[in-house]
Amino acid sequence: MQVGGHPDTDEALQNWMRLQEYELEYPHEEDQKIYHYIKNFFGQMSAPPDVSLIREYFEKQDDVETVNRIEEVKKTQFLIRTNFISVVRSEQDQQQVKAFVLACRDASAIAEHGRNLEKPVAGKKLLKGVQDATNYFYERMSHFSRVESGEKLEGVVSEDADEFIEEYEQGELTSKFAGRNIIGLEPVDVVCKGHRSGEFWVHCAAPGELKTTLALNYAYNNSYLHGRNIFYGIFEMPYKQLRRQLFVVHSSHGKFVTDWYREDRKRGLPPDQCYVGLDYQKVRDYELDAIGKKRLKIVAQDFKSTCPGKLYIWRPQGQGTPVEDVHRRAEMFHNKYGCDGVVLDHMGWLKPKFKSVNTIDRLNDVVSECRMMALSFARGRTVPVFGLYQINRQGKLKAEKEDGRYDFSAISYANRIEQDADVITYTYLNPQLRKDGKFYLGCMKNRDNPVFDRMVGKIIWQSKRMRHIDSGLLDTNTDQALVRTSLTMEDMVA
Repeated sequence: MQVGGHPDTDEALQNWMRLQEYELEYPHEEDQKIYHYIKNFFGQMSAPPDVSLIREYFEKQDDVETVNRIEEVKKTQFLIRTNFISVVRSEQDQQQVKAFVLACRDASAIAEHGRNLEKPVAGKKLLKGVQDATNYFYERMSHFSRVESGEKLEGVVSEDADEFIEEYEQGELTSKFAGRNIIGLEPVDVVCKGHRSGEFWVHCAAPGELKTTLALNYAYNNSYLHGRNIFYGIFEMPYKQLRRQLFVVHSSHGKFVTDWYREDRKRGLPPDQCYVGLDYQKVRDYELDAIGKKRLKIVAQDFKSTCPGKLYIWRPQGQGTPVEDVHRRAEMFHNKYGCDGVVLDHMGWLKPKFKSVNTIDRLNDVVSECRMMALSFARGRTVPVFGLYQINRQGKLKAEKEDGRYDFSAISYANRIEQDADVITYTYLNPQLRKDGKFYLGCMKNRDNPVFDRMVGKIIWQSKRMRHIDSGLLDTNTDQALVRTSLTMEDMVA
């Protein structure tokens, strides 16, 4: 809830979404009533209620006890983000410890003295002895199989009907990509419905054909536009190089292009020289003119002050980093901020937990461990993992004969990708596509959705920004920015 506008709407909504990942008991009746009111309000409005609305509702019901409880809550310090989550986790831990101790006591009592049940279970009304105590405790164990974010790890499916319907109805009330990462290219996101937690997405390409560029756009879109916390493991280039590229990607955000393109037109520059983002090479080589340097500072400070998510880049000291080291560092990031996605750039530089005899076995073991990272992250919470993999030379040669379409032979040196990945995509370039500022993006596998048609995308080479070719921002024939009355965020990420 909000008290005097605090916390703000976005922070309160984030608190509520995080809270739904946990299962907490509310032992006091007044707290249960307040929780159910807030739950219904969020379900209808997707926004937090003000404390005055809640108070007025219970005053009309002449519920003095609940009104008094609201006043108590009103006086407490509001918490957000990690402070809020730490309190929720602490409360869940205490409740689970208490429930576990009680379950142990009950099982002990059944084993030693027996227990009469109000309703028969499996035809038995009296539970007694070690066997009954073991069965009782085994059934209770499913209640403790929700860890970290409330992810259920086991249970009897037929008994989860109510929970299943509640999950579906909750999903109906949120946006179609709620809790999922996006690629930022509409033809892909429409089919895949986002990158879900626990999914292992592998993107393949030949050297220099947009593997890292797509991963950069993925990380930027999710952290800056959607407030996700992304862990980016970079294994083949320096940290500063990737950081530089991210700031340049941000420079092509619509709020900069809108004003600065017009400024350049007023200064008399031809359309093909007007601003659509900073030039990466000039930033890299420190060759910006006075106006460009001024804009660079504005872009950098804006990224610092307005990015709602945490985009964390980790570069290990040496080569051949074990997957378990990446997993461990990502978990550390998660414990501090909460992790909504892991990017691995790229998997060919990783090594498995156990030494492999040859390169093929090593790559396959790495792929399998990356897959398990997606499923086992944060003790079962799961996380979306976006891994990059390099196409082999034979696959590239074959694609050139097939109009830029790859098949599984292009990843034959790591055939576990075909089995373990939920989604396999690829990008393709040739000299003509490079000249036109375009690229192909296709799909080889999509486990939970149809394989989408190959799309043609647009890339602004100077700022490394990728978009769907029908976004309207760029004229696909002239590679020039279109004169628009305004450019929105949607224009920039379509």
